[in-house]
Amino acid sequence: MKSLKTLSLILIAFLFLLTTACGNSGGSADSAKASTMRLVRTEGVVSLSDEEGESIPVEIDMRLFSGNAISTEVESRAGISLDDAKTATLDEKSLARLHQDGKMLSLNLEDGALYFNVSKPLDEDESFEISTSTMTLGIRGTAGYVAAVDENTCRIILATGHAVITAIDGKTQEISGAQQVLVTITPTGAEFTVLPIRPDAYPAILTEGLLADQIEPETPEATVLPTDGDRIVFTGTLELYSYAEMVELQGEPDPNAQWANPNESYYILVLDEPQTLTLKAGDGYGSRSGTVRMIEVRADSIVFGHHTFSIDPTTTHWPSDTSMPLGQPRTSDLHVLD
Repeated sequence: MKSLKTLSLILIAFLFLLTTACGNSGGSADSAKASTMRLVRTEGVVSLSDEEGESIPVEIDMRLFSGNAISTEVESRAGISLDDAKTATLDEKSLARLHQDGKMLSLNLEDGALYFNVSKPLDEDESFEISTSTMTLGIRGTAGYVAAVDENTCRIILATGHAVITAIDGKTQEISGAQQVLVTITPTGAEFTVLPIRPDAYPAILTEGLLADQIEPETPEATVLPTDGDRIVFTGTLELYSYAEMVELQGEPDPNAQWANPNESYYILVLDEPQTLTLKAGDGYGSRSGTVRMIEVRADSIVFGHHTFSIDPTTTHWPSDTSMPLGQPRTSDLHVLD
């Protein structure tokens, strides 16, 4: 009888340990799932490769691993779940590589742009970074946009919260919601251009991401513009656009497409907000008023990274033809005021 009792106790203890082990196993699985990277959405053509560059078949909700690279083609996007609080959406014509070391996550954006959202502040032992060839963005809990413009330039927009940018030469810059930063690598080191940005000037992927995640973006504080004599002062962003980008920006086809040069480029100043301006008429006689969304700049020297400008209304003129940008004025006399 004593032997049977002993065996019964051993059996009960074994069953208890087995039950406990199963319970712990379930908790570990849940924990592992929370930190598992997955491809949760695709649109258009999305490609996936491993650390060696070998192609991997794409499936929705498939697990992703450190070293995987995701790329998208024209009119394509890829949604990535990094864990239960971190997501990213890769824009069209983009390439990003994933890196994970425990709770240390990073996305290396090699080309294109992405939207990111960290829905709750990271723990002290966690980190999430987005890097390009010019900088690393350290994120603790915020939503925004990163674009690798070229090998020497990066554009970052924060819709909410705060983050810190570290350039490849070690220089740092804080950024807050309603701000955009251009990081430019020059022969003398990194330069940060910090500008306010309104939600209506956001790239489409950022606007759509915030709407899907039900995030209300911050708006910049109202600023008092300087004066510049009798010139018209306004805020906007000056960028270089290719022919295809120009067609997309103006929102309608080029009426002269059959004669157009696809290699043409345009320096375009996009106003933060459309304004009704009185400018010189295209035929050279008198002036007329109209709504201005953008201005083509034809100047001897072009300076990027500024936000406040002025134009002379007597030399800035409306077009007299159907060249791009359609119906929008052009100037060769632009003052930078910031």
